[in-house]
Amino acid sequence: MKTMVELDENKLNEIVILTGAKSKKKAILVAIDDYLKMKKREALKSLIGNYAIDLDLKALEKIRSED
Repeated sequence: MKTMVELDENKLNEIVILTGAKSKKKAILVAIDDYLKMKKREALKSLIGNYAIDLDLKALEKIRSED
């Protein structure tokens, strides 16, 4: 799909350098892929909760040994 977008030339050049891409198109695709991966990781991290577990070391070792 072709799309016309006006981009900051300095930022685009920086993306090309940081990605090591051979073309601006490839650099943009790499940047988009990386951004999507980052957002997906953030979404997964938000699902991880902090739980107060009222167990001591002996209870944890017992649970582990039962598996």
